[in-house]
Amino acid sequence: MRFSFIVPEAHLELSGVSKFHLVLSYYYLRSRPYQEYYKQAKKEGAYIILDNGFHEHGRIWSDDWRVLLPIANDLNPDVIVVPERADADFNLLLENLSFIEFIRKEITTDWEFMYVLRGQWFSELAEELEFLRANDTEKAITWIGLHKDMERFAKGNTGGRRAIALGLQDLLEGYKIHMLGIYKDPVAEMDTFLDLPDVMSSDSAKPWRMCSRGRLITEAKPFPQSFDFHNDRVGKGTLEFVAGQFKHFLAEYCGNSS
Repeated sequence: MRFSFIVPEAHLELSGVSKFHLVLSYYYLRSRPYQEYYKQAKKEGAYIILDNGFHEHGRIWSDDWRVLLPIANDLNPDVIVVPERADADFNLLLENLSFIEFIRKEITTDWEFMYVLRGQWFSELAEELEFLRANDTEKAITWIGLHKDMERFAKGNTGGRRAIALGLQDLLEGYKIHMLGIYKDPVAEMDTFLDLPDVMSSDSAKPWRMCSRGRLITEAKPFPQSFDFHNDRVGKGTLEFVAGQFKHFLAEYCGNSS
């Protein structure tokens, strides 16, 4: 399974351990090095999902195509996470489907699109998927995102998204699934995803937050301090340690080496 390492501006090269990247639109607009790094990665064959900024920007622009579309035109990602709001909003979903139709007619692109489920209860998630299937007659959306907070669906906060993927298996059939973020423990959570064939990828800043402080990828507790995109910097020895832990994580816990 593919994994994107979210790392600080000063050490973007660490994300290159993987050829799969979740690019955060908030950082893309505010960091020239970030823009240049991921544009070059795309040219070199990396697979890129463009996130919509919901988490990073306090939900101000995450429902606005006027922000996302210029970034997409500049970066040319493989997948775009469509605009979202805090709660499931079927009117916004219909707007997204209409706008994707416009993009397909007016822009020559192979972009795919991801819808992030927003329901707070299992029944609400089922209702969202039923609505999406009924209204997306052109199959415009091919990816479903499950956010890290949905791990709370499981006792102990590990396995919640697995339970959703299995419980809604019929409604999720035909979609590729991305697990947005890691809630607490990268190793434990990845272990719950690996045997689910429709789960294609995940991403997180947790590995950086852990390993840049000298902790092994298996040492999730105590939970690492918050991630500072602009100011986190470490020395050469620590960078080598982090890169080694990232490679180990991909090989041992993601089932691949890239």
